[in-house]
Amino acid sequence: MSYLNTDVPELKGYDTGTVLSNLETLEIRMEHLCEATVAELFELSDAILQDAGGDPDTVFSILLSLRGQPDRDTASPLKSRHLLWENVPILEGINRHLGLYERLTLYQLITEKMPRLPILTHRDDTLLPAAAKGRIAYMTGSFVDKAYIRFAEELPHCRAAGFHSFIDACEEVWGGLCEYCILPLENSVEGKLPGFAKLMVKYRLHIIAVCDVTGTGGRGEETTRFALLRLADEDRAAEISPLATRDHPVTHIELLHTTASPGFSEIVAAAEFCGLSLARADTLPAEELYPLLSGNSFSADKEPVAPLISTVWETEKSALSAFLCYLSLEASDDPILGLYPHLS
Repeated sequence: MSYLNTDVPELKGYDTGTVLSNLETLEIRMEHLCEATVAELFELSDAILQDAGGDPDTVFSILLSLRGQPDRDTASPLKSRHLLWENVPILEGINRHLGLYERLTLYQLITEKMPRLPILTHRDDTLLPAAAKGRIAYMTGSFVDKAYIRFAEELPHCRAAGFHSFIDACEEVWGGLCEYCILPLENSVEGKLPGFAKLMVKYRLHIIAVCDVTGTGGRGEETTRFALLRLADEDRAAEISPLATRDHPVTHIELLHTTASPGFSEIVAAAEFCGLSLARADTLPAEELYPLLSGNSFSADKEPVAPLISTVWETEKSALSAFLCYLSLEASDDPILGLYPHLS
């Protein structure tokens, strides 16, 4: 408590020793309360895993039911719901009283004890036509040619397929004729390029790596960030980039926030809890993106903007898993656009 200035007018006339003693007592009580809460969450996580019988899908169903949400597949997956309340009586009514901190702590405990939860996509590359494997479609040009060379260093046996427009490149991936395509994401002159985010959503493309290319353009020296993308799975679930290695670990998660609940501030708070730091948040044209995501025309009762959230982290896999678990359970309508490394 040495940082507390006892000379401020508000404290004059008071027994500062008593004030400091009370603050210290409150701090100790808060620590004990946090310890007790975590202990209760440990018991709850054990009870959930016991009820689930080791089945990952059932774990998710139980977590959904505890959050007061309808089960994805069945009405009630619990084998012995009373077990949860007998073991953790203080957490009765959890769907009303469990705050964000407690939920995130619970998700972290669950993912640490059961790392094979269905929160990451396992891609079946055998369905890709043989002629398309390794083909990278892009609009030829001096900057993007350099990006292709950089990505090709990480993809042995890849082949270039040049086109006259970025839309044609996206069409090739969508049609199954190429495995990858390259799109620019941003540059040092114009900043974020929202038109390409629209293409990513329209053609259901998933970022697997980014690189920066610097050169002289029409407006002097500029740097452009390019993304290597491929077709996402049908439900746009999280997929860790196949280019993620020890030398190029995953450093970015890019999320398209499209729903009013949870709010943007809660997602940022959840990311920070899991050790992620916000790198940028860009506002994209909602009237263009919502129809692509929902199939319906934009209406005034929807969220007026769709911020594109890119968070950067250096953390343990368990913490990342906790954040992905949170997104899967509480922000499942917000598509993850990529879990990828930044290639230097």
